[in-house]
Amino acid sequence: MFIGAILCTQGLIQVKNNLASGKIEDCAASLLIFQAIINVPQLSIQAIVDWFFGLKKSLVACGENILQGLDSEIKELVLNSNEGRIQDICNGYCYIGLNVIANFSKRLKLLEIWIMIMQDLFRLLSHNYLGSGLVQGYLEVFVNNASFVQMFSSILEMQISTPTQINLCLLSTSNISSLDESLNQIKTRVLKIFNTFLGIANSRKSEADFSQTKLYIFFKNDGMKGVLNSLFLFCKSDDFDLQKVLEDKTIHGCVVECLIFLTRLINLNDFDLFFSDCLKQ
Repeated sequence: MFIGAILCTQGLIQVKNNLASGKIEDCAASLLIFQAIINVPQLSIQAIVDWFFGLKKSLVACGENILQGLDSEIKELVLNSNEGRIQDICNGYCYIGLNVIANFSKRLKLLEIWIMIMQDLFRLLSHNYLGSGLVQGYLEVFVNNASFVQMFSSILEMQISTPTQINLCLLSTSNISSLDESLNQIKTRVLKIFNTFLGIANSRKSEADFSQTKLYIFFKNDGMKGVLNSLFLFCKSDDFDLQKVLEDKTIHGCVVECLIFLTRLINLNDFDLFFSDCLKQ
């Protein structure tokens, strides 16, 4: 047990150093190590959240580096490649490693691992919310972190312009199967984080006030309207058979989480006026 604790501590030190390096390969290894550590059942929730907040700045920097790289590479792909070339690049990866064809595909896989870690951490905080006053404080810090909220927003907005991609729709409908599958899975995980938070806000609203947190304010200002608009554009599109597209499990999962998100917002009294205003538009 003592040896295990030493190994975990040394591992976290290495994770922190590698995440701060900004190198894709170092970030990949570190994220996988951290993901394994937080899923060790013998570790206490207190130890995990302590480590998370010790690594918070490094995790933020890692996520920002991934998103900035993806953003520039997406712009370059759209400017300099045709749809077939984008298809080739997106199909070029099937695992994370040093020999993957393009930085774009490596970063996309890194983003998938990064958001999985965020979801695991948020789930741990949420499941232990009632049992620890310190965990409650940590959860409030998490949802009040502007960097995390901005990254979640950027992920939902991410798309590659193709003839079938619905503009301003969070669902990826590029018709590039590997890209759509990855992006929709990543976006579904972001929405699951939102819905976990809203579940707590609904059940504990008499005991905790989340209304001034950055995440809650994002829901009010952009999140709710973005999800509503995405579903509206998706359902009215004539570019594909809606019923057939919904058979795709990643798109179906993303749509389900969108509907859960809106349902949980309806249960919060201060969103009534926002829904009314949207219906009038």
